[in-house]
Amino acid sequence: MAKRRTRIKDDIDGYQKNLSWDEAVEQFLNSMRIKGLAYHTVRWHDENLKAIVKALRLKELPTDPGMISEAMLKDVVLKMINDGLSPTTINHRVRTMKKFFEFLIGEKMLVNNPTVKLERKKPKSTIIQAFNEQQLNALLKQTNKNRFVGFRDYTIMLIFLDTGIRLSELVNIQLNHVKLADSEIVIPHGKGDKHRRV
Repeated sequence: MAKRRTRIKDDIDGYQKNLSWDEAVEQFLNSMRIKGLAYHTVRWHDENLKAIVKALRLKELPTDPGMISEAMLKDVVLKMINDGLSPTTINHRVRTMKKFFEFLIGEKMLVNNPTVKLERKKPKSTIIQAFNEQQLNALLKQTNKNRFVGFRDYTIMLIFLDTGIRLSELVNIQLNHVKLADSEIVIPHGKGDKHRRV
């Protein structure tokens, strides 16, 4: 009974003092599922949080959300930089950290947000060179269209070229998604779990 009263008092104070990392993460991810966010989005945040808590543990820092400070998170970001992670990967993890702690503040599980001043790294601008016509023809000629595997690969390349769909969308295409009469493919669960046609 005394333990329950203490937990209620902690909740009223706006900070669950006994909130563990795993409990906080579970509630954060469940809130995303309740909102109907895509499976891949939830998994992406989960993977980022696993990398963050691993870094905290390697540096022998506390993992209880209420004990994590801005300086500790900056230390984690510095470790990522020293480990040679790309600015994009680091920014993804910073983004997840911000969302995670904003959720905990919003749910009154924490009082202070250690990510307020946490900044994302400026990514290097890279220009992706598109294939020219000669390169595309050379690529398409690599397949043996007289064999099933070669014809399959040739078809996959043409679908990528003609539609710009993602690999995850392509592997989930089913026969009923292909509308030959309309010359289109239905993507029922694209990025952001959005329905679209290509």
